[in-house]
Parts: sequence; C-alpha cells; structure tokens
Amino acid sequence: MKLVPWLGWLVFGLSTLCCVATYGKHWDFSGRYRMPTALLSPDGNTYRDGTEVDPFTLALVHGGIEQEAWLVMVGVLLVLLTAVPVQLWRHRKHMKAFELELRRIRGMRPHE
Repeated sequence: MKLVPWLGWLVFGLSTLCCVATYGKHWDFSGRYRMPTALLSPDGNTYRDGTEVDPFTLALVHGGIEQEAWLVMVGVLLVLLTAVPVQLWRHRKHMKAFELELRRIRGMRPHE
C-alpha cells in the first residue's frame, strides 16, 4: 500500500520532465492569458518539429479555446490543492474529538 504514493510522485515527476523537455518545441507561454500554447507547424496538424499532435490538443487549438481550457485546468488544480489542507484539518479535528470521547468513556482524564 505504501507503493501507491511513490507511484503518484513518479508519474508526476516524469510528466513534469516531459513538459520541461518539450518546452519551446511543442509549447510555450504566450497568448492572451500567458498560458501554455501549442506551437504548431503552418499545416496546423503537427508540431513545428514534425511530431504529431494528440487529438485533444488539436481539438482545443482548432476550436480556439486552448487558453481558456488551461485556465479551467489551473482553476481545478487550485481548488483541489486548497481542499487538501482543509480536509486534513477536518480529519485531525475528528480524530481528536474521537480520542477525547474514547477517553471520556473509559473514565480517563483528557491528557494522560
């Protein structure tokens, strides 16, 4: 069970390295909101270095909503990152209340 968090960090690290390695070749920060923008060749179906574009990115680019999609992704990520500390705080609070109730039931003082 302790392997799962390490696998998550491994996938995160590899995807980060992939993004860093393709910066300037497949994408850069530009556009209206300074979000990542795909660098396509003049034909609009491949990246500038000739590699194929995945269908999802291609649909976003051709739909003209690439910048807005990145804003939504960043917003969802910020909400999730904000929710984690709140949920951890709530969990600690419930565990403390459970521990105090258990001590009360056993007839022990709260801080022994």
